[in-house]
Amino acid sequence: QMNLMGEFVEELQTTQPVKETQQLEHQLQDIKAVAKSDRDRMRLIEGDAVEKDRQLAEALVRLNQYENGVYGLHEAVQEIKDLKKQIALRDTDIKNLTSQLNHLEKTMVQALDENDEMRRRLGLGPSEEIDVSELKFVKAAELEQVKAVNRLLSKEVERLEKERVEMKQTMRKQAMHRGVR
Repeated sequence: QMNLMGEFVEELQTTQPVKETQQLEHQLQDIKAVAKSDRDRMRLIEGDAVEKDRQLAEALVRLNQYENGVYGLHEAVQEIKDLKKQIALRDTDIKNLTSQLNHLEKTMVQALDENDEMRRRLGLGPSEEIDVSELKFVKAAELEQVKAVNRLLSKEVERLEKERVEMKQTMRKQAMHRGVR
């Protein structure tokens, strides 16, 4: 009876209405994908339209200022000078960043060369992994130890500073009692 039901289900799946339903479902999925793509494209177009509207408004304001004599040749020349200064600053920043990048690259290459030499001296292959988790743990422990010593020394400095202030006050009192100031 189970075999009979299985055959019946297979027969239903191969019938024309089931095939049409599956085909319609695939078409619906394709249409949904196209609609989502169109919505995304529409958002981008709307964003571009808003930006173009803003640029147009700025141009209209500038044109109005020009026509009214508010914005003239002097202002345009000043704006060009300001833009040239901005470009010069940007170029300087680019040069500085390029220089820093080159320096960092040289440092990295040097560190890699030193690393290769140390691996050679230790007899390690270039691709052999080293477990650095223990090294990180040791460094973290050393850092905590240094911080603890720093806290202790800070407390000692505070205590000594208080003692210095107290001694200074005591000396003033003694000087006042002796009449010497």
